Formats: sequence, C-alpha cells, structure tokens
Amino acid sequence: MKPLDRLRGWWARRRGQPQVSEAALRFHADLTALGFRPRFDGGDIAFKYEGRGYLLAVQPDDPGYLCLMYPNFWPLEEGTERARALEVAAEVTAEIKVAKVYLDDAETWVSASVEVYLATPGSFPWVTERALGTLSAAVRGFRERMRAQTFN
Repeated sequence: MKPLDRLRGWWARRRGQPQVSEAALRFHADLTALGFRPRFDGGDIAFKYEGRGYLLAVQPDDPGYLCLMYPNFWPLEEGTERARALEVAAEVTAEIKVAKVYLDDAETWVSASVEVYLATPGSFPWVTERALGTLSAAVRGFRERMRAQTFN
C-alpha cells in the first residue's frame, strides 16, 4: 500500500472531521518526505520550520496553487505602530519577490505569505524550500525595520 493510500484510509476513518482534498493529502505526504511533521488543520496543513509555526493553505479546486503562510508573527499595539506596520509591510512586500506581508482584518497581528503556482506536482519540494526562505527574509526584513523605528 502506498503512503498516500494509507493516509487517505486513516483520514477516512476519522469521523466528524472536515474533508481533506487530494491536494492536501499530496502536500502532507510531500512535507513528510521533506522531513517535516505536518498535521491537518481543517482542510489546511500546519507544520513547524525552525521552531516557527507555518500553515499551508490548500485550495481543493486549484491543486497547483500554493499558499504558504507564517501567521501572526508580530503583534500590533494601539496607536502609531499600526500605521508604521502598514508602511513597513508595503515596503517589504514591494522588495521581496512573491512575498506578501499584511495586517489581519482586526489590525492586531502581522502575517506573511508566499503564493505561487506549481508547474508540476513534483516541483513542490523545490518551491517549498524557496518559499520558506522567502518568508524568512520577509519576516526578518519587517522585524528589523520595525525594531529600527522603535529605537530611532
């Protein structure tokens, strides 16, 4: 039995859980093969990289779309920090290819994501490694600029 078939069978036995798409099952298996310990979070996949929690948002109707997120990495305080965070997020988003840094709807947290289309399912490992590096660079850039502003 193939690992993906075992995973599909395991998931089918879990009652009351959201349906997991074929794309989510494939991404889960690919992340496991890369050495991560992913877990399903609804229809998406959560995993840790360098001690930080990431989320792979899965679109069942678009299995070639990859949205890798590092959610809620910077809490926002009341006042001028929100305006500065919007400015810094726009700067970092403009400078780093495919990275998006943004505030949540309540403007209480800053998150980052990388969104790309996979040419083939086999390109997932290579794209994922680059996407993780890109997210790390975006988060580092945001944090450095916000901290520099705090001390100036």
